[in-house]
Amino acid sequence: MALSGLANLRDPSAAQPVIERLLDEAEDDYVRETAARTLGQLRDGRSAEALISILRVPYPQGRRFDNRSEDQERAIGLKHAARQGLIALGDTARPQLVAALDEPDSDFVAEVHQTLEYLDR
Repeated sequence: MALSGLANLRDPSAAQPVIERLLDEAEDDYVRETAARTLGQLRDGRSAEALISILRVPYPQGRRFDNRSEDQERAIGLKHAARQGLIALGDTARPQLVAALDEPDSDFVAEVHQTLEYLDR
């Protein structure tokens, strides 16, 4: 609830504590997903790198989505929330996303490409 409230305030000073929640792997999955969406709503450009870092994390079973494990489901949910945050940031996140297309990890680049496709819609 607190994260949603911060999103409604659109106070850029809230970005850093929300980024910390997003990147805390010990944090509850729902809290991390809400943090990702909140960062998009805060419209603070510093959030883009944290959200992109979530796209960089490999899926527990690779990019195979048949017979999903619980870990796979969590990764899918968090990446989806990060993508939603990046889409909400819009053109603020675009330069960092475009720069990420040059990275050698093809799975990560696929995530970035998909995010850019949503931005262009």
